[in-house]
Amino acid sequence: FFFQAEDGIRDYKVTGVQTCALPIYSLSSLCKSFNTQHSKLEIDINKLKQLDKIIEYFDEIVTYNIYDVISLYEILIKFNEQIFKLFKLNITKATTIATLARNILRTDEFYPNDLYNIPDYVEEFVKKSYFGGRTECFILGHISDTINCYDINSSYIYSGIKPLPLGKSIKIKENTIEDVINNPLYNQSFVKVLVKLKNNINLDNFIPVHPIKNKEGLILFPIIKDWIEMVLYLPELKLGIKVGYEYKFIEGFYFKSSNSLKKIFNHMYEERIKYDKSNILNFVYKLIGVSIYGCFGYNVLNKTNIKISNKNRDRKSTRLNSSHLVISYAVFCLKK
Repeated sequence: FFFQAEDGIRDYKVTGVQTCALPIYSLSSLCKSFNTQHSKLEIDINKLKQLDKIIEYFDEIVTYNIYDVISLYEILIKFNEQIFKLFKLNITKATTIATLARNILRTDEFYPNDLYNIPDYVEEFVKKSYFGGRTECFILGHISDTINCYDINSSYIYSGIKPLPLGKSIKIKENTIEDVINNPLYNQSFVKVLVKLKNNINLDNFIPVHPIKNKEGLILFPIIKDWIEMVLYLPELKLGIKVGYEYKFIEGFYFKSSNSLKKIFNHMYEERIKYDKSNILNFVYKLIGVSIYGCFGYNVLNKTNIKISNKNRDRKSTRLNSSHLVISYAVFCLKK
């Protein structure tokens, strides 16, 4: 945010930076992470509740608040210096971590030359293959032995360094799903197909691959015995073939397979692991990396638009973003 005021001599401009990414860390721990000159002070919280003695504790309370403000200012200054050193960007030009991530992606060092806006009808087509993350219990029962717990670290970053669909969308001209699968040109494609399980499939301990949404919007993974229509990302379809699905090709679009985003995702991960998990910067670089991946999952269709104009200015349009699903794969299409 900013405002300008006149005192008859000069204009003042105050720029604030959103710190919503930081609340899970205390101000005290932030001061330690950034090694600020001023640290968080301690105060008996009961003193703030004794209004009849507020004068008695006034100087202590004021000093306590001054140190809060100054230390937070020093944190933002140091964070800004670090981001500017790495990316030549000023954090005051970004109101959120997501905006900062987008700005980093758009720098000359990282911006790929194969990112395009895809047509609305292609986006509408591809979006039908997007679903939320899968969380369910696959095996039910009592376990008496030791249980090993595994934390899958940086899965979005890992997905981002793999070959992904970039470039312009092109209509697939094949007639059968076999022709699509056997042609490497279509490795990064989205296809509309009829799908069902093979008749002789053994359903004992079978785990369905393809999701659907019911009328209430819940994501289900049904046993598909009759032909139904779906739009699938080709790697998901190939997995389906391995476990016992069969398909009939209808239509689809393919994209270039590209590792153009590998550099920026590797860079974010390398910056993150420089810091212990107790350090806020480990968390911040994780957020930036995830937000860069999320730049390509925006649902840009059917948005509310506000037209802002007057007779002295050109008409401008401001899009209000609504919530969107977290996705595992994305068509990478960001306007430079």
